[in-house]
Amino acid sequence: MSAVSSGRGSLPDLPGWYGALATFLEPLGARWGQGGDRAAWRARRGLDVPRGEAWIHAASVGEASGVAPLVAAWRARHPQDSLIASALTPGGRAALSKLAGVRVTAPPYETPACARRSVGASGITRLLLLETEIWPAWLAASLEAGVKIAVANARLSDRGWPRYQKLRSWLAPLVSRLTAVAAQSEIDAGRWRELGVPRERVRVTGNTKYESAAALAPPTAAEREAARRRFGLDDSDTVCVWGSLRPGEEKWLALALREESVRHLVVPRHPEQWRGRELPGQESGRAIWLLELGVLLDAYRAGDLAVMGGTLGPYGGHNALEPAALGLPVLLGPSTQNLGDVARALEQAGGAARIKNLSFLQDGILRWGHDAKARSLAAAGARQVASTLVGAAGRVLDHLESRGFWS
Repeated sequence: MSAVSSGRGSLPDLPGWYGALATFLEPLGARWGQGGDRAAWRARRGLDVPRGEAWIHAASVGEASGVAPLVAAWRARHPQDSLIASALTPGGRAALSKLAGVRVTAPPYETPACARRSVGASGITRLLLLETEIWPAWLAASLEAGVKIAVANARLSDRGWPRYQKLRSWLAPLVSRLTAVAAQSEIDAGRWRELGVPRERVRVTGNTKYESAAALAPPTAAEREAARRRFGLDDSDTVCVWGSLRPGEEKWLALALREESVRHLVVPRHPEQWRGRELPGQESGRAIWLLELGVLLDAYRAGDLAVMGGTLGPYGGHNALEPAALGLPVLLGPSTQNLGDVARALEQAGGAARIKNLSFLQDGILRWGHDAKARSLAAAGARQVASTLVGAAGRVLDHLESRGFWS
């Protein structure tokens, strides 16, 4: 890569092929995954972007769950900042829209022109990205404009790390300019340093999405009754909740339906992907499929135990601390890379068990579904783990302040 001169110092150009390909795809790419949201289409092209002093970006619903604790901590320390928040998916933006006083939009499409228009129109001076949102055109446009960039809840997964290693020579000139990286774990911190971030700018601070989960409490009898009534369940039903189910994982549900003493609440990760399909257990009423957003927590409140979606297929797993904090023992499949130390902690505390095959699945459902004492012990272990994983938002802000994110 060559370098271009800017008033803020030397900045690497993006490879010509990258910008050309992204620009060619822009008319359709900017609409991809946005449904009929015309405001998102325009925002992705850098048009009608809200103005603010700082921008927080998360990929989708899962990552967006870590934004609220950051916003709360941010406002407590820097109340003068006006905030923009974005997510790539409609579901993520729906989650962010619940944050009072935060302007919600879509991120720029990954072309130099879209990124420059978006950064210029927003007027931001700080950009905080969550997890692994490495978008070279957006990074380059922000750095060119003198925007300080940091990453919170930073991770580089086992699955994605080999790809990023191959791109290191391209990404290093960009990530080396990051002001701070607040990593989820020591492994993640090491990978970000290897990718090119100076050692002193990286610190392990944890994951702020745990703040929201830790604040959850097991439902009261009235809350449990209301949740069950919402989904048409009887008090006597033994209910297994399948949270954030992903495509291909429904085959495990089909096997679990062989145990006829249990009913199932199924909350897919992306409900729109399942509409119009034949859904296991739906016709018989043994499985209730909830194809809408915003129902997952109430589903957990109505349940007796949970099966964690994203762990049964090659997805790395989703937020197992939500059911744990709500007092549900959790069954985990073999794919838990995204959960990292959380999966191990839950297993060690007895709040989670690993599913290896159908026999393990049925045993877990029967043991925790019908043995109240075993379920209570497992729930206590799950809750204990959730309660220890708090304080990440404060640690993130401490690190960003120490690295001059606001100076």
